[in-house]
Amino acid sequence: MKPTASGIAVSSYWDFLTQNEHRIQDADIGAATIEAPIAWRKGGYFYLPKQTWEALFTKEQTRETLRILHDKGLFEYGDGRNLGSKLSGVENGPSRALKISEKIRDVRVSEMSDVSEEPCF
Repeated sequence: MKPTASGIAVSSYWDFLTQNEHRIQDADIGAATIEAPIAWRKGGYFYLPKQTWEALFTKEQTRETLRILHDKGLFEYGDGRNLGSKLSGVENGPSRALKISEKIRDVRVSEMSDVSEEPCF
């Protein structure tokens, strides 16, 4: 069985965060500050700035990937026509970032159980 588009999206995103966990800033008050964070964790969500997202997906892949994650309840669109949600009260953070639920961990496990070991190119 070939990996599904949603399985690839979830896996790519989660693998990136796992490999770079040391560069994710915890936005809780009193958390240690990380130099040059790639994402922020706040209130059960990861907030990824545009630059981090572009390291994962091409511009062409972005719309489909976000749609897949939104359909699974893992991505929240910003207000109006903004893809990014407001990220307030976070020192050294962007004003807007892509808001993706930490629940992606659970989805990744179930998605990957349906994926074969064959590489997908």
